[in-house]
Amino acid sequence: MLASLTEFTNHQKKVAKCDLLNHTKCTNPPDCTQQFKALDFDYFKDLRMTPNSQSFVASTTWRIARAVAALLFVVGFSSAATAGEVEDRIKAAVTANTRGKVTADQVTASPVAGVYEVLSGSDIFYVDSTGRYGFVDGRLVDLQQSRDLTAARLDQLTRVDFQKLPLDLAIKEVRGNGRRVLAVFEDPGCPVCRSLHKFMSQLPDVTIYHFVYPVTDPRSVPKSRVVWCSGNRAAAWQAAMRGGEVQGSGNCDVSGIQRIVNLGEELKLQGTPVVLLANGKRLVGATPPDQFLADLDESTSQVAMRR
Repeated sequence: MLASLTEFTNHQKKVAKCDLLNHTKCTNPPDCTQQFKALDFDYFKDLRMTPNSQSFVASTTWRIARAVAALLFVVGFSSAATAGEVEDRIKAAVTANTRGKVTADQVTASPVAGVYEVLSGSDIFYVDSTGRYGFVDGRLVDLQQSRDLTAARLDQLTRVDFQKLPLDLAIKEVRGNGRRVLAVFEDPGCPVCRSLHKFMSQLPDVTIYHFVYPVTDPRSVPKSRVVWCSGNRAAAWQAAMRGGEVQGSGNCDVSGIQRIVNLGEELKLQGTPVVLLANGKRLVGATPPDQFLADLDESTSQVAMRR
């Protein structure tokens, strides 16, 4: 038997080399035997094989190895071509799905199967193999429909039952016929809250439930207490949300404010302002005016259809 696997490998290489270089001269078995006499065939005896039979095995092994190598080359070339085709297809799909608004300068396969990195200018985002769905700033987006699927899902998960809100704790404001209904959690120390409050004060035909929610600025707490204890809570709140000073002591039962803060925690409100529409949808932060009005009108229509 062979002393080691290395010895066997070395012998096999010699046989394969001889067979490769002299295969045209080895058609006659005796000639083949003469060519291999210089080699040590002790291990052939142990394997009960003859030099001629081993030559046949080596020759066959070489042909198989050569065929496999050729196959691997073709497969590798085909894979590269296929990858290039996929990347070109994704580039075209991104451009088509965004109607030319986004151009994919470069597409590269990511470490995640089926997910591709897209370089557009100096920005990077990720898409699936169809080029329709993308991951942009941590959100799943349908590029074809220009729809934020993550936002849509969050909208479903964060909706509230407007009818269950403790509206008796809110400062109610009605303008016009009041048919468009909403509630807002706002803090007088929040600049965005004050801007939104000013915008909402110009809306016609609305009913707004203002929830005193002093959670972003510690200085808002004493001011909110004064408002809560005011003889005219609505007027005092308007003044506070305009950034003015509110006169008063604030010495009264302000447990209602704490109840509102607890409600905010229960509803998992994050920051201010937060608007809750009558259909249960929430608008967080500085919502663009056009979007705000569209959502408000949609909510009003949906609620009216339920009645």
